[in-house]
Amino acid sequence: MYYLIEETLKECTSISTRESHEQYVAVLTPEQWQKEYSVFDLGIDMDFETLDIHTTMAEVNYDSITGSFALPSVRNGDIVYRKFAFVIDEKGIVFIDEKDPVEEIINRIMLTRKWRMPGLERFIYDFLEECISSDLSLLEDYEKRLTETDKAISSKEEIDLKTSISSVTISAYYEHTMTI
Repeated sequence: MYYLIEETLKECTSISTRESHEQYVAVLTPEQWQKEYSVFDLGIDMDFETLDIHTTMAEVNYDSITGSFALPSVRNGDIVYRKFAFVIDEKGIVFIDEKDPVEEIINRIMLTRKWRMPGLERFIYDFLEECISSDLSLLEDYEKRLTETDKAISSKEEIDLKTSISSVTISAYYEHTMTI
């Protein structure tokens, strides 16, 4: 999917990045990325992983930034990570996503955002805001579960502790997000 950054995100069929001065958002599968990456004329001088993503991170290239997101969410009591890669330069951002979390976020932005001064920077801000929008409830859930566990341990009840969260995982996620 391709979008132009205008007063709102405007869906379009393709993007001509070399001739246009309009900023864009593209969402491609890893297979599409392999076929179409040269169309975007991005200054990438380092290989980056688009499939085997483990963390949220960013790396500076010659004329772009490449990276990945691993966004935690809780489903049925377990942490599941929504993973995707990205490449960004001054002309636009390309997301490489095989399971649609980016499209979900973009759809929410299309429904809720309208920009007086549209631009890539504003889109990225809104995108990151959507990425962390459920974090407060996630952290509140962790706090509740930790409090319950603390009470159970304090009252010497036997409890099966699942290691569904560790402070290392949470702090690493926010540390990597801050880096981006």
